[in-house]
Parts: sequence; structure tokens; C-alpha cells
Amino acid sequence: MNEQELSRLRNQLLIKRKEIFDRVRSLESGLQDLQEPQIELEELAQKAERADLFNKLGSLERGEIEAIELALRKIDGGQYGLCEECGQSILLKRLQALPWARLCRQDAEDYERTGEVLIDARDVDLSELPGQKIG
Repeated sequence: MNEQELSRLRNQLLIKRKEIFDRVRSLESGLQDLQEPQIELEELAQKAERADLFNKLGSLERGEIEAIELALRKIDGGQYGLCEECGQSILLKRLQALPWARLCRQDAEDYERTGEVLIDARDVDLSELPGQKIG
């Protein structure tokens, strides 16, 4: 995978994360309008805001955000695009369709068939993953 493809996939991940947070903000705004009058609060630091929004996400959205955050950590660590099970490269076509994919197609099918579940993305230790760093 070249730098341009990696950059494009990173942008897809960032856009998807923003879409999820924007959806939560919109829902939150609608709920607040139904409750008491809005009081202006000081702007929170971006990290604090993200943490607060994350706590309000549903379990599906939370799982997506965790997988996106893991994919971004893998990009930064040079391990993006490697299957967490076998360590082989995940096909670019699969990553383009699902940029937060953690398994190659074969291992994903095996997990689905057996009902096995991956550990939560937030619990993944990059130093324990199979495969070698992409450099």
C-alpha cells in the first residue's frame, strides 16, 4: 500500500468518526431543546469533548469509534492493513470498503462461521499483534 492510499484511508476513518460524533451532537441538541433552556458553557478542549460524546454513544457506535481509533493507532504505528489473526496483509479492496477492518477476508469468515469474537478494539495491544511493521 502506498502513501497516497494510506492517506486516503486515514481520511476515510477521520470522516467516519466525525460523522458519528456529529450524529450524536445532533441528537443531543434535539434532546436539550426539549428539556431546559440552553445555558452557554465554556468551550471544552477537543479531547474532553470527544470523551464526553463517546460516553453518550450507543454500543454499535461505540464499537465503530473504537475500531476507527484502533485503525488510526495502527496507521501511526506502521501496522495498518495487517490481519490481527494471521498477520498477513488485508486486501486494499477490503480496506477501501471497510477501512477499520481488523481481519483478512478468510479470518473474518472463520470468525463468523465459528461465532468467535475479537477482543474489544480498545483492548488491543499493538505490540502483541502478529505480522511485521509496514515501513
